[in-house]
Amino acid sequence: MKKLFAGCVAVSFAAMLAACGDDSSSTSPETSGNESSSSSGAIPSSSSGQALSGDSHEGSGPSSSSVATESSSSEIANQKGFLWDGSERIFRVMTGSPDEYSGWWYEYNDNNDLGSSTLEWPSDIEDGYINYLEALIEGYDGFKGKVRLEPGYDYPYAGLAFTTWNLDQEGTDITEWEGICVEYESDVNFRVMIHAESGTQTTHCELAASVGASKSRKVVDIPWSKFGSSCGAGIGIDAAKVLANAAVVKLEFYGDSGTVGNFFFTKVGSLGRCGAASAPESSSSVAPKSSSSVEKTEEDLAKSFLWVAQEDEEGRVQTGSPEEAAGWWYFFDDKNDGGKSKIDFSAIPATCGNSDVYACIVEAYGALKVDVALGAGAEKPYVGLGFNVWNEAQKGVDVSAWGGICLVYESDLPFAVRLVPENDGGLSKYVDLSASVAASGTVKEIDIPWSRFFQWSSDDDLKKVAALQLRFEGAAGDTGSLRLIKLGSIGQCQTFVPAGP
Repeated sequence: MKKLFAGCVAVSFAAMLAACGDDSSSTSPETSGNESSSSSGAIPSSSSGQALSGDSHEGSGPSSSSVATESSSSEIANQKGFLWDGSERIFRVMTGSPDEYSGWWYEYNDNNDLGSSTLEWPSDIEDGYINYLEALIEGYDGFKGKVRLEPGYDYPYAGLAFTTWNLDQEGTDITEWEGICVEYESDVNFRVMIHAESGTQTTHCELAASVGASKSRKVVDIPWSKFGSSCGAGIGIDAAKVLANAAVVKLEFYGDSGTVGNFFFTKVGSLGRCGAASAPESSSSVAPKSSSSVEKTEEDLAKSFLWVAQEDEEGRVQTGSPEEAAGWWYFFDDKNDGGKSKIDFSAIPATCGNSDVYACIVEAYGALKVDVALGAGAEKPYVGLGFNVWNEAQKGVDVSAWGGICLVYESDLPFAVRLVPENDGGLSKYVDLSASVAASGTVKEIDIPWSRFFQWSSDDDLKKVAALQLRFEGAAGDTGSLRLIKLGSIGQCQTFVPAGP
C-alpha cells in the first residue's frame, strides 16, 4: 500500500453505483472486483506521452513534472486536498501520485457480467481509444453524455473511473481527503464508490455513497461518514481499511434495466473543494442525517417502536437511534454461498419510473411488497430483507425492552424473524435468535414474544442485537411474495377498535 498526500491539483471523477452479494441490497448493482477487467477508454499507452501536469487550483500542489517518477510516497508533498475542474480542460486526475499513468479517466460497464449497459457521448466527439474522453473535456468542460442501463445483468451499471496510484490498482491512503465533492447534473441517481486494492477485503463490497438525480447544476459534499457498504447494510465494511488502501474512485450509474438519462460531471474533488455545496440526498446504505443535534447513546434506544408502511416515505424503521445509518431497509441473498436466490420489486408499477420507487410501491400495495425466488447453488437457499438497529457498523444494543416483535403481513411462503448479533459481541457461534412465521394468504397480525426466539440462545443475547431480518429459507424453486404492512415491538401492531357510541 502506498501513502498518498494529494496535492490541490486538477482531478477527475469516476462514475458509480453498484453492489450486492450475500446480505446485499438487491436494489443496487454489483461491480466487478477487478475494475481493470471491465474498463475501457482513456487510459494512455506508454507511447502517448500524455502525462499532463495539472495546474494547482489554489497554488498549493505540485505538478506531475515537479515530483519524482519513482513510486515513493516520501517524495510527495503533504497536501490534503485536490480538485479536478472540467473548465481547466485537464483530462487526467492529478491525485498526487508520481506515476505518469495514475488518474487517467476510463469508462467501464457491465459487459463482462453479460450486461449490455453503455455510456453514450455527443455525436461530435471523436470515438477513439485515447482521445474521446479528452475531446469531451475540451469540447464541453466536463463529461457530458447519456447512460443506458440495458438487459443481460441483474444489476445493470455503467460509469467512469480513475485510479488513485497506478494502472496496477495499488492502494493508497486517501483518508485525509475527508470525503468527496462533486459538481454535476444528472437525470439518474449515481453512486460515488471507493474500490480497495485487491486482497484488502474478503468481500467484493466497496465503500459507496449515493447521490440523487438533479436536473440543474448541483454541488454535493460527501464526508467519509456518509459512505457505507455497496452491498447494503447486511454486509459490513471496514471503511478505514478501504480508505487506507484506495485503488479506484468511481462514478457509477445503476438502476433497473431500461433506465436512460443524461448526465454532466464538471468538478470532482476532496471534501469542500467544489464550491458551495448541499448534502447528498442519500448515501449507499446510509441515509440523510438525523435532525437531532443532541448526542445520544444506545441507552436512548426506543423502549417500543412501530413501523407502518403507509406512513413511511423513505424506507426506514425509526428505532430510536440517532445514527444516520440506522433503520434503513436492505436486502440480502445467498450469492456469496454460491446461490442464485433473489428478492426484488418485480411488480413495481410501470408508473413508478426511477424516482420515489419506495413510496410508489407503498402507495400501490399499501405495504412494502417484495417478490422472493429461492434458487439453486447454495446448500440451503435463502434471501430476505432487514434493517440495522443502531448503526451501519452493526453495533449491538440491548433490545430487551421491546418484549418481542409484532407483524402485520401477508406472505405466500413461511419465513423467520431473525435477530442478528453484533459480530464481536462474544456470543456463542451457535446463537440463533430467530422465530418462525407461518405463510398466510390473508393479512395477518401476530405478536412474537422473546421467549419464542431462544431455541439456541438465552435472553442475555438480546443485549447485543445489531440487526433484524426477515429471512426466507427453503428449497430451490420456491417462489412467493411478501406484503409487509407493519412491524414493531410487541403489542404495537394491534388495531384498536373504538368501543362504540
